[in-house]
Amino acid sequence: MRPLKLTMTAFGPYAGETVVDFKAALDKGLFGIYGPTGSGKSSIFSAMSFALFGETARGDQDSSSVRSDHAKLDSMTEVELIFELGRKQYLIRRIPDQMRQAKRGGGETKESHSAWLFDVTGIPLTDISPSNTGVVLAEKKITLVKDALERLLGYGADQFRQIVLLPQGKFETFLTAKTDDRMKILRELFDVSLYRRLAEKFKEDAGETRKKIEADRLVIQSRLEQEDFDSLDALKAGIDAANKVFNEHKADERAKKTLLKKSDAKLVEASKVDSKFNDKETVDKALSGLNKQRPEIEEQRVQLKKAQLAQQATDLETAVVAAQCKVSDEKMALEDASAKFSGAGLHLEKTKTRLQEEQDKSTELKQLQDYSLDLTRYKKTIIDAADLSKTVKNKSDNVNLAKRELKMGEAALKAQIADKQKEDANLKLEREKETQRATISASLVEVMAVLKVAGDYQVKQKEVKAAQLSLDNHSLSHKAKSKLLIEADEKMVEAEQNLSGAQALHLAKTLVPGDTCPVCGSLDHPDPATGDIEEAGLDKAFRGARDNLAKARRAEQEMGNKVSEVTGILKASKAALDKLSMPEKSVDDLEDQQTKFKDEVKKLGAAVDIPKLEASIVEGENLITNLNKEFEVKSSALKKFEIELAGAQGGYETALSEVPEKLRKSSYLDHACHETEEKIVHLIDAVNKAVGDEKNAQTAFATARANNDNTQKNYETCVREMKLSKEEFSDRLKILELTEDEFTAGKVIVQKIQALEQSVKYFDDSLSVNERKALELAKEIEGQKRPDMSVAKEAKQVAEMVYGEAVEATATARARSEHLKKVLLAIMDTKAANEKAEEEFAEFGRIANDFNGKNSSKMDLETFATAAIFDRVLNAANQRLGPMTSGRYTLERIREGKGRGRRGLDLAVYDVHTGCPRPTSTLSGGESFMAALALALGLSDVVQSISGAIRLDTIFIDEGFGSLDPETLDQALQTLQDLVGQSRAVGLISHVDLVQQAIPAGFQIQKTSSGSSILRRDL
Repeated sequence: MRPLKLTMTAFGPYAGETVVDFKAALDKGLFGIYGPTGSGKSSIFSAMSFALFGETARGDQDSSSVRSDHAKLDSMTEVELIFELGRKQYLIRRIPDQMRQAKRGGGETKESHSAWLFDVTGIPLTDISPSNTGVVLAEKKITLVKDALERLLGYGADQFRQIVLLPQGKFETFLTAKTDDRMKILRELFDVSLYRRLAEKFKEDAGETRKKIEADRLVIQSRLEQEDFDSLDALKAGIDAANKVFNEHKADERAKKTLLKKSDAKLVEASKVDSKFNDKETVDKALSGLNKQRPEIEEQRVQLKKAQLAQQATDLETAVVAAQCKVSDEKMALEDASAKFSGAGLHLEKTKTRLQEEQDKSTELKQLQDYSLDLTRYKKTIIDAADLSKTVKNKSDNVNLAKRELKMGEAALKAQIADKQKEDANLKLEREKETQRATISASLVEVMAVLKVAGDYQVKQKEVKAAQLSLDNHSLSHKAKSKLLIEADEKMVEAEQNLSGAQALHLAKTLVPGDTCPVCGSLDHPDPATGDIEEAGLDKAFRGARDNLAKARRAEQEMGNKVSEVTGILKASKAALDKLSMPEKSVDDLEDQQTKFKDEVKKLGAAVDIPKLEASIVEGENLITNLNKEFEVKSSALKKFEIELAGAQGGYETALSEVPEKLRKSSYLDHACHETEEKIVHLIDAVNKAVGDEKNAQTAFATARANNDNTQKNYETCVREMKLSKEEFSDRLKILELTEDEFTAGKVIVQKIQALEQSVKYFDDSLSVNERKALELAKEIEGQKRPDMSVAKEAKQVAEMVYGEAVEATATARARSEHLKKVLLAIMDTKAANEKAEEEFAEFGRIANDFNGKNSSKMDLETFATAAIFDRVLNAANQRLGPMTSGRYTLERIREGKGRGRRGLDLAVYDVHTGCPRPTSTLSGGESFMAALALALGLSDVVQSISGAIRLDTIFIDEGFGSLDPETLDQALQTLQDLVGQSRAVGLISHVDLVQQAIPAGFQIQKTSSGSSILRRDL
């Protein structure tokens, strides 16, 4: 980055617009900025830093305090910097927070911090102006400008003060910083976040692995505790004991099983004998039951015989019933045939009468046939007049179309007139709203302006209250510190007196008569101090009181300075408040009024383009005129078509004068023809049908008469056959020696013959089987005693219970043994896996510890990577520090250290004269300046070499040369001259005459009572 032109307005000691054109100075390579103390040399650097980053060169100065006290009230504080970055040029403009005169009314208003960034590449410096600023990259919002600028430069404000602008009072910060502070600086300059993330990842993974290993150990111990064991050996001993218990229960189970088998065999044998006694009782009960059924069975035998006799005559009875039914059916058939014969005669008479009626309609048929001929002639006439009909239709269609178009035109005209009326009303309404909107907006602007003034006044009031509260608190603290100072002083006096007395006592103990006193030299010791020598050890108390007094004095002074500082702030706040006018209304009232006006504007709705509405109304009026003209044209066309239709209709009526009016339509004529033909066909079909019906009636009458005769003969035959069947049935009953009543009674139970036969047979078979089984069982149990089954069953139940208990005990012992074996196996698996994990983790854990600084060097991976870069910085720095110190000093990194803090970036200086390294804090002022300068130059070299996006074309150094002797100064300037020789410009701020003589080119600051000004030197 090369600054080309800096423009300051009302900034620091510069009252008006002050321009610093660096272009010629940069061409010189090495240049200076000279002037008396307080003239504004450092303000040039602050202006550059503020333009770029919104912060001053020292960083701890409030940006709102950069406004010049010499500036006019109407002059705005502003800084503009044009700089070069590679082949491109940029312009950055920035204004700080400041008060300015209000544009309306009296008083002041606050101007907020704003910034603008432009690309002015290709525009000559002389042509750049407020109206010609190139391309806007970011504007107004300071965060957007900051982000855009840092992307271009590759660094921020803090890095800028380390590698580009080395401000007064901050020059040696990097040289004397501790590891943590230096780490923060280097971390911002060099991206080593990859190593930090890698170390964090290793730490996280190692922590998870350690947790898992420890968790597995706890799992093993927890499993042992759950099983009431305190170790693996105890668990193994428990498994052996469980196996022994299992084997004992297994042997007992086998013994109990043998007893159960014996009890079961006895129960089976007793059950067999008892079963035979039960069977004998069952058979006896069955025989007793069968004897009780015997009378009933004998009655069934009698009924069975009667049913079997009646069954032998049922076939003839069935024949008699069938003959009777046949006679009945033939009688009904005869009655039906007689009725049909009478009906056929009546139908024949009706068909003859109908035939005569149809034959009497011959005159009507002749009339219909003549009318049909007339209709055929009409149809031919209408066909001949078809062309005239088409003409009439076309003319009629034209008239109908013209009527529709006229109706549509009339509707469009009415709709357009209605739309125009609505637009007229809407325009009137919007004009009224526009008037109201303008009135409310004017009031809103006025309220907002007053609210801004009231808000600023309220802010200043709060600042005064806060400053007053701070002053009160600091005043109380100062009083407390003053009291502590008095107490510390009193204790110091007391400790000093005690120490003096103790020292006198100690000296008195060493005095020898005749020897000289080591204090006064006298040979006489008339009144030596006396007392207990053990009370004399008060030197430590004296030193403590002295240190406490120094601390109390510093604390009192610091708090006094703070009270002065807060008092100044309070005065400045009150002065700023006095400049503002007290508003008539409160901020809350004004905000309510502002909200009210905004709501009223919102209620009016969005603004409408009134000229557009007016143009729309004019357009609607033109459309109405055009629609009126179109309506008149369509009305004339309709009248013309109606005249043409009337002429066509007259020619058509003349051609069809012979055809009746109602038959001129083809649909009516076709219907009449069709209806007439149907009537003719109907009359002819009716005559033909009457002739056919009469012939069919003749045939049906003859058939009915023949059928009646046949049916009469069949009925007589069936009566004779029924009489023969009855005679055969009577003869059969006589043979079976049955009366009709006995047959009827036996016939009722014929259907039960099979059931009766089965019942009688089942009784006989059951009686035989049970009598035989009773004899066999009586022989088998003869001489035996019936066993007591309850005793046998109880013995088996006892044996089963004992055996079940043994089985359960064995299963419990087996489960316990197997469970403990599984627990042991799981623990051994977990233990083996844990041991393997510990073995695998050992190296990884060591690496994770090393990466996170848990090593002898107390250096983590990020610091190690940073240290490697820092070594490059030191190497580059020593290439410049050596010549400047005639090879005496070399900067080196301290690799060993004490304490628990982070190490690795602490710095020492190796002194060739002593052959030992020593802290950088032991260097003299001039030596510290040279070391800091070399370190800053080395840092700049490495930053630019590592980060290709960062260009360090210019370095600025503020003060420090006054502490160098002429020879060292010459060496330092030669180093800077060598740096310039490497295509890099260096700007110096100094009041040393030797520097001005060695580097005459640059700028001279002149300090006056009305502000400072800048002159060019040797450019």
